[in-house]
Amino acid sequence: MIELRAFTETDVSLILDWITTEEDMLLWSGTTFRWPLDAAQLAAMATEPDRRSWTAIDPRTGAAVGHVSLLVDPRHRTGRLGRIVTAPSARGQGLGARLVDAALGVAFDELRLHRVGLGVYSHNTTALRLYERSGFVREGVLRDVTSVNGSWWSSVEMGMLEHERPQRTPPGIPPGIAPAAH
Repeated sequence: MIELRAFTETDVSLILDWITTEEDMLLWSGTTFRWPLDAAQLAAMATEPDRRSWTAIDPRTGAAVGHVSLLVDPRHRTGRLGRIVTAPSARGQGLGARLVDAALGVAFDELRLHRVGLGVYSHNTTALRLYERSGFVREGVLRDVTSVNGSWWSSVEMGMLEHERPQRTPPGIPPGIAPAAH
């Protein structure tokens, strides 16, 4: 089980500990930030007005184990899922799926969004499988969008409409997730 709490400036050091290379940063956030990642860039993230960001906490230990965010356009009832990362010590334990499910719970159940989209680099096959298992549909490929150390990375755009979300019981609170705080 995990609990989500609002991301604050005090969580900046966690992200800096978890994102240690330019490639990690790009996989996490696309081209939003510049390398080297620093506290000022991450502190600004905590104050973005249309973004909800959370830190995942292991309630057994109180340790921060992940981060997820949702950029919301309430006028059009859409959102963009992103900036998902887990602590190195928590990887391989299904935490990514729980973070995605929790964010989708907020998006569809609380905010009543119609659509949630995301972008993921095509070579990040672990993330692609996770998003497909979570119910996202591949919508297209943006070819050669980011140049990294002389190689081009392509991005897969994925989306989910409100009626396509896999059913959860109870709605919005997948097993093992505490309700999101914001």
